[in-house]
Amino acid sequence: MILFFIHRFNDIDHLTPVIYKLAKETDKEIKILAINPFVDIENDFRLKFLERKFGLSSNYLIDSFKPSLIYEVLAYCMARPYVKNDINFNLRKALKDLTDFNFKSFLYSVSRLISGTLRRLISRFDLYQKLLRNFYNESYANKLLSQYKPSLIIFDHASTSTQKNGIGTTPPIKWIAGEAKKKSIPILSLPHGVPLFFNSPKVYDKRKKWIAKDLSDHIVLQHEWWHEEVINFGLERERSSVQGLPRFCDEWIRILHAIVPGYDSFEYEGSEKLRIVYMDTGPDNYSNKKNHAQELIDYLSDLDYIHLIYKPHTRSNKSHLRVSHSVEIGTDINSVKLIEWSDAVIGMHSSIMIEALIQKKIYISPKYFRDFDLLYEKYKACFIAHSLNDIVGALEKMKKNKNVALYAQDDVDKFMTDVVMNRESHADVLGNYLALIEKMMNKDNIKC
Repeated sequence: MILFFIHRFNDIDHLTPVIYKLAKETDKEIKILAINPFVDIENDFRLKFLERKFGLSSNYLIDSFKPSLIYEVLAYCMARPYVKNDINFNLRKALKDLTDFNFKSFLYSVSRLISGTLRRLISRFDLYQKLLRNFYNESYANKLLSQYKPSLIIFDHASTSTQKNGIGTTPPIKWIAGEAKKKSIPILSLPHGVPLFFNSPKVYDKRKKWIAKDLSDHIVLQHEWWHEEVINFGLERERSSVQGLPRFCDEWIRILHAIVPGYDSFEYEGSEKLRIVYMDTGPDNYSNKKNHAQELIDYLSDLDYIHLIYKPHTRSNKSHLRVSHSVEIGTDINSVKLIEWSDAVIGMHSSIMIEALIQKKIYISPKYFRDFDLLYEKYKACFIAHSLNDIVGALEKMKKNKNVALYAQDDVDKFMTDVVMNRESHADVLGNYLALIEKMMNKDNIKC
């Protein structure tokens, strides 16, 4: 068995293609467990695809393995969200079941209403970590691995390369990893995002130190530039590699575009205007230049020929900039569909800009927002804006001709080959991951 541990939207995005390839090409037993009981696995379209296609169900770790009654109770309190993860939907369903005299369904709806409320209270009052420390300990991890007997455990970087008191140094990950080492079960760590800096800023030094001390037996880095930076901070080259970016490889992109949820009511919005999406980043990434980003948002919101959608960063879903009533908030719209709708995307250094390049949408990189360079810019695979006037000039050109070429497609193709496919044109990225996993399962080749 191969045991995959997931915990957030972003790592699901990057791990799902690898799980897909394993299920498609091998007969290996795969189990997907969510470490975080507050992530919505019931309604995740990527996980639902794996279940439809291969019968691969996902479950919360604390609900999957319950060695005694107390764990049954804890699972009920933390791993049973509201129906559809929505209290209002749950309430309406309970009332409908009652008026329809469907008592079995009514009891189920009431049970989920109670458990969903308990779950929300545990999250609100930050009781989760206290429960983990007291119950999901070394003994629990030992019994878990004895029950499933995995031949390989796969985490994402956030679980294996974290600071003190981060997810990888606290229960249950701490104990699962420790017990895996005792039982000689290899651990593979895969990317959960893509740092796209060309020489990352100083603030990322801490992260490089954490990755250099990663607790896995083998860690896959996103691309050669980041790989070399982390090696310079102490990561052993022989237990690390670069395999390409599964989330953006051709094989997975075809599937992803077919399964991503549609938004019919939004499809024709702003069709008479220039459609712009602003992809936000974390607040720390603006440093002392957040005022430039705010100035841009304010300016764009006043232009009558632009329909602007502001998309908060997907890791937090929090807005870090003020937006006027004329700006639409795209929190609940999938980024793939937002890009499909757009004429141009403006954003910092998120990997979602690769999706914009794949869809051949104009990507405007506001270089003047930051003090560091991006790989997009190194390859000239975007329109590089050095000022607000540069962005306004680009938009004026697009107003006259939405298909105007602001940078060369050859440069984009070179970026895709070198960064997404690890310098191998038409590389079988998912096949490379599959080969690595099969090698990892041979315990004599753990360092690969």
